[in-house]
Amino acid sequence: MSRSASWPIFRTPFGFTGRDLEVALFGGKDEVTETQQATLEHKKSIEYALLFGRRNLVTSTHQITTTGGLDEAIVTNAWDVSGTAINKRTFDEFCEQALRWGRSGYLKRGSAKKLFLHSARWGTIINDWAQQKLEYRVLDEQIGFAANVLITPHGELMMMHAPLLDEYFGDRAYVVDPEHVRYVNMKNRDTKLLRDRQANDIDGVSHEYLSDVGLQVEFEHSHALLFGAS
Repeated sequence: MSRSASWPIFRTPFGFTGRDLEVALFGGKDEVTETQQATLEHKKSIEYALLFGRRNLVTSTHQITTTGGLDEAIVTNAWDVSGTAINKRTFDEFCEQALRWGRSGYLKRGSAKKLFLHSARWGTIINDWAQQKLEYRVLDEQIGFAANVLITPHGELMMMHAPLLDEYFGDRAYVVDPEHVRYVNMKNRDTKLLRDRQANDIDGVSHEYLSDVGLQVEFEHSHALLFGAS
């Protein structure tokens, strides 16, 4: 079953006075370092929404929409493990459900390979008993993409540490079927750096990162959530 996509507009403005543009600071020109920082903050805002966003529509003078993220979309396979000792048997039982459904699931004779987005805490928990089950594997030679792959009785999990989880929800991990989730954007409004947004009477320049994007999650049974790790 599909969810229709709804997404917000992400905006990250930043700027410099005319004096900023002429003064060399430690670490390089201020314009260079500030642009790099704005790029990072803009990416984090989008990543946060794709993981933890709540779908909503507010109507005032304009319609304001917010995107739903993975955390909101996953209902069926949401496992609360608070107070549970996570050993291999417990995790295998979770994988039996998490790797079952979807085009990547074993039930439909799919690849039985899914993504496992995890916090540092979950990396520590799994590594404690799964060292012999982990394989470091190059997944895409063209872009140099590699990950630790966890071999389970029900399929494979490509483990990917998500630092944003450590910052906000360190007890969480997600199993994602890549065949049932996609990044979406309004036509011609994917991430852009819009330069020279300043008013004519401003001594300086103003730029802005703008993204009209969101996440489309399909067939929520094919994904899974773990939370409550301690």
